[in-house]
Amino acid sequence: MIPAATFVLNAWPTGSTATNSGVSVIRFANGQVTLFDSNGEPIPVQNPNSSVQNYNPFTLLGSNPGSSVIHTLVVPNIDTFASSEDATIVKSYNSPGGTQYEDVAYPASGTPMVDLSVAATSYETQNSTWTYYSSNGYWIAHAITSYPKFPSGSGSVTTYFQNVSWNDNSSADSARAAKGNTALAPPPSTTSQPSGLSAPSSTTSSTIVNSLGGSQNVSFAHGLLSNPGTWSRMTGWLNQDFLFGTEVVPSLSSTDHISSQASSLESILNSAGGNGYVLIGHSDGGLVSRAAAQYYQGTTTPTKGVTTVDSPNEGADIAGWASGEVAGVGAWIGQDLWDWIGCGSPYDNWGCYIGALAFDGGFAYLSNWAANTAVPVIGDITPSSSYLGQLNNFAESFTQVGVVSNTPQLWDEVRLLDDAAFMRFNCYPETWCGERVAADFTNIFFYTLFVEEIYAWLNGDWADAIWLAGIQVDMLALDGFWNTVVSGGAASDGLVQSSSQNYPYSGATQYQIDGADSHLGSTTSTY
Repeated sequence: MIPAATFVLNAWPTGSTATNSGVSVIRFANGQVTLFDSNGEPIPVQNPNSSVQNYNPFTLLGSNPGSSVIHTLVVPNIDTFASSEDATIVKSYNSPGGTQYEDVAYPASGTPMVDLSVAATSYETQNSTWTYYSSNGYWIAHAITSYPKFPSGSGSVTTYFQNVSWNDNSSADSARAAKGNTALAPPPSTTSQPSGLSAPSSTTSSTIVNSLGGSQNVSFAHGLLSNPGTWSRMTGWLNQDFLFGTEVVPSLSSTDHISSQASSLESILNSAGGNGYVLIGHSDGGLVSRAAAQYYQGTTTPTKGVTTVDSPNEGADIAGWASGEVAGVGAWIGQDLWDWIGCGSPYDNWGCYIGALAFDGGFAYLSNWAANTAVPVIGDITPSSSYLGQLNNFAESFTQVGVVSNTPQLWDEVRLLDDAAFMRFNCYPETWCGERVAADFTNIFFYTLFVEEIYAWLNGDWADAIWLAGIQVDMLALDGFWNTVVSGGAASDGLVQSSSQNYPYSGATQYQIDGADSHLGSTTSTY
C-alpha cells in the first residue's frame, strides 16, 4: 500500500468572522506547502528575516519509501500487531456510534473496537493509547493519543483518522518493507537559552501641529508605550480624504495617570488654538481624549466629539495580571519550544524563531503594555478601577464613536510579537514582514507539523510523530495562554478584550472590524 502524494488540509480561523484575507486551504504536496485565501488565490509567504529557512517536512522523514503504511493504519491481526509493538489490549468494546467528539464520528454502533496501551518511547511521559475498530476482516486505526514529554512539563495529543480506505498491494508492501525505516531521528533537546533577538525600545518624538486650511480641527492621541509616530501613516491617509483645520498629534507621557495625560493634552490644544475639536485616541489615548473632552464640555470651547480606537473603556483584562507572571510564563513556554525542537539559532526554522521571540523579551514588552503595576496608568485601566467608574459615569453631550477590532485569535500573540519587533522598520501589517504574513506562516508551520505527524504515524515512526506532536502542543500552549491573559478566550485585538473597546454609552456609534489587525498594528492598518 502506498500513501497519497498530496495532503489537503482545510483551516478556519477561530473567534471572529473570517475575511477575504483568511486562510481557507493549506495544501502540502511534493514537499511544498501553499496557503490559499478564501477566494482560492495563493497567499504569498515570505519570512521576516532572510536567515529564516523555509520549513520542508521531508527533511525529518528521510528518503521514501519507508516501511509499509499498512504497518500501522490497517492491521490484519490486532493481537499479532499488539505483540509486535510491545503493546497490550487494555479494553475491548463495541462502538457507541454517532458523533462523540467535536466533528469526529465513531464507527457505526455495535462495531467491535479495542484500545491498545503502547509502551512509551523516550519522548513520552506515559504509554500512548491506540484505538482500532474492526472492518471487513481488518483492524483500522481510529485514534492515537500520545503524551509528549517536555523539558519542563507534559501534554497530550490525540489524532483521529476517518474515512480510511485501502487497496492491498502485496508486492508494493514487500518493496516498501524491504527499504526498512528511513526516518531521521529527532534532534536532541537544546540546553542553551534563545538568543539573537531582543524586545523593542520605546522611542519618543515631539508634538506635531499642522495648519491644513480646513475648518474641522482634529487631535490624534497615542497610547501606552507609544508616541506621535504611531499615527504618521494614518494621518497621511486621512489628510488625503479630509481637509482638516488644525491637526494636533500630541506627545504624551504615556505611563502617567490618564488624568495627568488629559491635562497635558488640554494644554497642548489650548496652545494650538481653535475649538470644536474631534479627539481621536488609540488605546489609552482614547481614554485621555475622553477625559479631555469631558473637561472641555464645561468650558466655552467644547469639543465636537471623541472617537476611541481599540481603547480599554471598561479596562484591560491583562491589567489584572502581574507583569512578571505574564512575562515569566511566556518566556517559559518560549524556552520549552526552543528546547523541544532542538534549536541552535532563532533562524533554524519558524518554530525556533517564535520561541526566541517569546523568550527574548517579546512577552516582557507585551506584558509591560498593561500588566506592570509600577506604571501609574495601569491602575487606571484595571477593570472596575475607581478612575474608570468616574470616567464612564460622566454625562457626555458630545458625539461618541467606538472603533472595535476583532483580531483572529489564532496566533494573535505572533502578530503582536511581529509588530513589537518590526513595526519600527515599517513592517506594516500588509507588508511581507508584517503581522498578517507572520500569522499565515505560523499557520503553515503548525499544519505542516500536523501533516508530518500523520505521515510519521502512517510509517510507524513513533519517535518522530510524538516529537512533532510535542512542538504543536507547545505552540498551542503559547497561543492559549496569551488568549487567556488578554480576554479569557473571548474576542480581542490581541491585547484588549473586544467588549471593553465598545464606547460605554448607549447612544454611541460603534464600528466593528472583524478580521482586524492586532492592537499594535491598528493605527497602521489598511482596514
